[in-house]
Amino acid sequence: MIYELRTYDIFPTRLPEYLEHIQSDPEIGAILAPYLKAFFQTEFGPLNQVIHLYRYDSVEHRREVRGRLAALPQFPAFSIRLRDFIQKQENKLLQPTALCPPIA
Repeated sequence: MIYELRTYDIFPTRLPEYLEHIQSDPEIGAILAPYLKAFFQTEFGPLNQVIHLYRYDSVEHRREVRGRLAALPQFPAFSIRLRDFIQKQENKLLQPTALCPPIA
């Protein structure tokens, strides 16, 4: 099991548009929804951040899911539009330790 932590710094004032855009395509959402375990917005510290946490069986499983997204004909345009909102992006693949409680 691995987790992917994605942190996006959104341009100031663009967060509502970003949130609207990522919900605009149900087919993309349907592919990611089973693996999305948390979706946060910052209140303190660095502002205008959204944080996604995904759980996958393995790195290969993550590649397979991301490949299904990339195969959608609308995905390139969807991704390009995201660039209008994202100032900075950071992705981390995390390996849980024995001390990690289960994340549903």
